[in-house]
Amino acid sequence: MSVAPPFALGVTARLLRAGMHGLDLASLRQLIVGAEPIRADVLRAFAQAAEPYGFDATAISPAYGLAEATVGVSMTHRREYWSSERVDAEALGEGWWSPERSTASNHRTTEVVSCGTPLRGVEVRVERDGDDHDVGNIALRSPSMFTGNITTIGTPEARSDDSWFTTGDLGFVAPSGELFIVGRSDDMIFAAGSISSLTRSRA
Repeated sequence: MSVAPPFALGVTARLLRAGMHGLDLASLRQLIVGAEPIRADVLRAFAQAAEPYGFDATAISPAYGLAEATVGVSMTHRREYWSSERVDAEALGEGWWSPERSTASNHRTTEVVSCGTPLRGVEVRVERDGDDHDVGNIALRSPSMFTGNITTIGTPEARSDDSWFTTGDLGFVAPSGELFIVGRSDDMIFAAGSISSLTRSRA
């Protein structure tokens, strides 16, 4: 079992294609992928490059997590092939999840990888702008959530055990319970411990 961000899979795929004599990946039963946006083409390229070394593509487990939840939030189950949805890119930018079914459509599409279903004990919901959008801010609640943070040096800000935490990540929860991450509600940079907002966007 191993864990890696998508960029590491891209680098490894190039090394595998160049040739790795004697490498055997048959014993790698689960490869959890997260920590940054997950691209379907990267997952496919890695699986194709690793197959000659005995790698089983069903070991790839796209996942979503963050430090405030003690990392794990959702994940594709082991031995289940990861999935994705191709959606209308323009509609997604407006906050709508519109799966693209027709190959004859002239609409620009984007492929979004599923990050699986919530782990046991984790509750996930999407906080939307009323019923006007499908996509919204991802909020979490679980026994493993953090208890508070430090807003200024020496000043803790506590949160109740049963409260929801809004992550700032934008996503969509499918009827199947699968979580799709599509972007951030804003971009931030930490300077000397202070948060500065740079831009705001939907996806």
